[in-house]
Amino acid sequence: MVEDHGAVAGAAAGIVTGLVTGDMATGATIGSVAAVGGGVVGGLAGTYKDLPANPEAFETYEVDPNDPRPVSVTVRPADDAEAEAARSVLGSS
Repeated sequence: MVEDHGAVAGAAAGIVTGLVTGDMATGATIGSVAAVGGGVVGGLAGTYKDLPANPEAFETYEVDPNDPRPVSVTVRPADDAEAEAARSVLGSS
């Protein structure tokens, strides 16, 4: 999982800090904070990797009920049964 990599990197930073400074308490503190921060950032990265890459997917449109122009909906059914279900829901023949 992606969030595990951030936590592991944070723990490694704590170990390196403890070895470089010679103070294991400082290393433990840095490692704990970095592991939590890495886990949070990794968790967000894991969440965002599944979102659509197309920014237009986030655009929404509002239909004005007073607009006299008809609304056109395009449906691409996979088979005849799905096409019939779409026709019944959309009310067209």
